[in-house]
Amino acid sequence: MVRQSLLLLVALVGTTLAANPTPCCVHHQFTADLLEVGGKIDPKTGTPEPITIQSKLYYDYDAKKQRVDRVVENDDGTTYNLTVYVDYKEQIARSIVSGTCYVTRLHNQPMQEPCVPATSTFVESRILGPASNGVRVNSFVADLTKAANITMKISVTADDCTPISASSYGVIEGAIEEITYFFTNLDYSLPHHVFHIPASCHGVHVSLSNHVSHIPASYVIIMGSASSKRIHPSHTDLNGDCPRAESEDKFAAIDDHARKAPKRLMTSDDDLVAYLCEGTNDDVNKIRAFYTWIITNKTQIQALSNDERKGHGSLTEKFNSLTRVANIESKIVKGFHKVPADQTNANPNIHGDHSWNIVNLAGKWHVVDCQCGASDIRLESFYFLPDPQQFISNHFPLDIDQFWQLLTEPITLEQFNLAPLISESAIARGVRVVFPKTRVVNVRHSFIVSVDDTQAVLTDFAAVLSSEDGLAHNEFVFISRGGSHSYFVNVRPPFVGNFRLTILGKLSSTRMEPITEFLVTCSSVKKHLRKFPKEYQSWGIEPRFPEFTDEMCAIPPAFQEVKDGSLDLSISTKTMLDVYASLRWLEDGRNFDDYMGTDSSLSEVKLKSLLPKKGFYRLCLYLRRGDILYPVLNLLLENKKGVHSTPPNFSQINKDILI
Repeated sequence: MVRQSLLLLVALVGTTLAANPTPCCVHHQFTADLLEVGGKIDPKTGTPEPITIQSKLYYDYDAKKQRVDRVVENDDGTTYNLTVYVDYKEQIARSIVSGTCYVTRLHNQPMQEPCVPATSTFVESRILGPASNGVRVNSFVADLTKAANITMKISVTADDCTPISASSYGVIEGAIEEITYFFTNLDYSLPHHVFHIPASCHGVHVSLSNHVSHIPASYVIIMGSASSKRIHPSHTDLNGDCPRAESEDKFAAIDDHARKAPKRLMTSDDDLVAYLCEGTNDDVNKIRAFYTWIITNKTQIQALSNDERKGHGSLTEKFNSLTRVANIESKIVKGFHKVPADQTNANPNIHGDHSWNIVNLAGKWHVVDCQCGASDIRLESFYFLPDPQQFISNHFPLDIDQFWQLLTEPITLEQFNLAPLISESAIARGVRVVFPKTRVVNVRHSFIVSVDDTQAVLTDFAAVLSSEDGLAHNEFVFISRGGSHSYFVNVRPPFVGNFRLTILGKLSSTRMEPITEFLVTCSSVKKHLRKFPKEYQSWGIEPRFPEFTDEMCAIPPAFQEVKDGSLDLSISTKTMLDVYASLRWLEDGRNFDDYMGTDSSLSEVKLKSLLPKKGFYRLCLYLRRGDILYPVLNLLLENKKGVHSTPPNFSQINKDILI
């Protein structure tokens, strides 16, 4: 377990309260060569043993996957190949040793962030290379003796946080050990299918076999890697032997077999089904083979259709025909498919000639959409057994029987037509709009947009408010996090008129892309409307410390209006929390911590203040753990009236804690 934690920590990042320069984070996806140099002292014999290992590391924090490839030397001088895949969502590590696969469970092991550890301290800044044109490197020290019994020194470039090296020393697996990891050939990209599990691991179950006892636990935990850029489905509540969201690799052999089907089988459904179903009696595997074959041979299937008016419908009919031969119950559903019109029009195009299949698996119905799956390789996995709650976002069955929506609470056609149009890539990744329920919004003064990132795929989030003349008014938009997977957008249009609000997110490591849009008609605005401050980027909860915010029963809105200068805010909690509140006036950055009062009980935290001046304040709530303060919540206060010129005398004062 040791070296695993180390390699993870090598790419870490976090934050401290007073570090200068501040700790930083590297990209969420990267490939790198790792050279490990150091040594350890055998705890039994006292003999020093040198360590020199070269590895290839693949890392994808968004997909929660890692992989490492290395050649390991035994004590007798012989070597063996070791590849370790770690999936932190599944909490499974797959280790392939000289061609044999072993699968172990991680037991709630979290994946470390690609950041400098939260408890790190800035040490020094130096120039690497020539003094005139070298690279400035910042170094931090992290005391991890309580968590991993080690201390680490981490060096990163000052301009973009590229990792240079990480040294660790301490007691590891009972041995005194010191190792330095050097990063070279760093590439902020990942090879396609780098995380697809090889066939040798297919069908291998979790085991505690003695065969893996010779593999250091650190290898198993620390490595495994990156993600295919295809979108994974979110198969939920499926019966029988249906796949889970993380089990895309389960179909690798089936997909490969389906794509290699001889062209001569195209005209015989009986022969084709016999070929596609070779070696499997599982209905899920069979329909996966049908689906993959159809989207692979889309053009040829349409060309063979006798009725040119069928268009994409020939794919749906072909799937239905294959399931009929295989004695699997299925049905063709016709309905609407909602897609964007163009970049300048928030109103969608709704196609009424779309169709998809409903298939019965283990007594429960599920969706298969060959038409949409064949339209975009990034979406082909999503449209195989998608979650009905996501599918309904852009698909509506015309059947009078609402059962075919496959929803506990079916919606009406009017609700479907008026609902916000969400991009297919966002739908496929589990992003959904909670509120408003309509894409056309009529407002007085202000409104709020709520977006849930159910699979935690968004690495960035933004909103653009533009008026009819095309000018942006983003200074009247305020974005905050309401939970680990939720965002809120407060919008205060600056004048009466029509606006467009575009919500964007980074669904991959490359670029921001539109998620949804709203057409906004504002009928009135408040007098003396102030622009939201832009000095800070993080509002609401601090996502780096979700374990702390989970101790709060409810997260208060990140934007708070204070009309009379008196703040009295209560936050319900699951237990007593040791907190500290910091107050900063954003007009000039002045600190007003003396004006804050805090009080904690077993069930709540109370925050009180008499704000001395008008304007915006940043209230940061810190949670104490040991001798460390962690920032867990950032609130924006807009005070309409200053009420106090000297610090108030609260019965419960803000705790005397040195930051």
